[in-house]
Amino acid sequence: MLKRLVVFCFGVIILAFGIVVNTKTALGVSSISSLPYVLSRTSSLTLGQATMAMYIIYIVSQAILLKKLTLKMILQIPFSFLFGGIVDFFDQLLHIVPSNVFWSLFSLALAIIVTAFGAYLVVTMDLVFNPPDGIVNTLAQVLNREFGQAKLFFDCSVVTLSLIISWVFSHHLLGFGIGTVASALFIGRMISVFNKLLDKHVKLIGQNSQKST
Repeated sequence: MLKRLVVFCFGVIILAFGIVVNTKTALGVSSISSLPYVLSRTSSLTLGQATMAMYIIYIVSQAILLKKLTLKMILQIPFSFLFGGIVDFFDQLLHIVPSNVFWSLFSLALAIIVTAFGAYLVVTMDLVFNPPDGIVNTLAQVLNREFGQAKLFFDCSVVTLSLIISWVFSHHLLGFGIGTVASALFIGRMISVFNKLLDKHVKLIGQNSQKST
C-alpha cells in the first residue's frame, strides 16, 4: 500500500507540474484547466485556489447527481486542497516565458507529455478520483453514456463556459488557442502510450502493495 501511495503522490505532483507548464506556453491551456485559468485571470483567486474551487464544485455536483455522498467523493476533498496547493507552488516557482514559437511549441509538447504521465499514474494507482474524472464518471452513469462520450461532452461544456466568462469579464478570449486543441487531441493518446509501455511495471506495484496489506 505504501508503494502505491508514493507512486500516486508522485503522479499528483507530475500532473500539477504539467498543468502549470501548459498555462505558460502562450498557446492556450488544456480544456480541463480552462475554467480555473479564466477564473484566476478575472478574479483575485490564484490558479491553485481557482482549481480548488472548481474541484469542490465537481465533488458537490457528483453528490447531487447521484443523490448520495460516498467515501470516494469525500476523499476527493483533501485531494482538491492538496492539488491546488501544489499547482500554486509550481505556478510561483516556474517563470516560463517562451521567447518564440519554437519554445512555445516545445513547452506545449512537454506539458502534454508530463500531464499525460501524471494522469496515467494517478488513474493506475486507483486510490482517489481526480475530481474532473469523478464528475465525468458520474455524468457517464447518469446519462448512460460511455466514459469517452461523457468526457467529450464535459470538456466541450467547460471550454464553452470558460470562453463565455472570459469574454464577459475581459472582453477577449483567455487561455484558448492551439494548445487547447492539441491537449484535447494528444493527452489521451499519450496516456495510451504510457499504458502500453509501463502498464506491467506500474500495475505490479499496485498488486504487490495489495498483497502486502
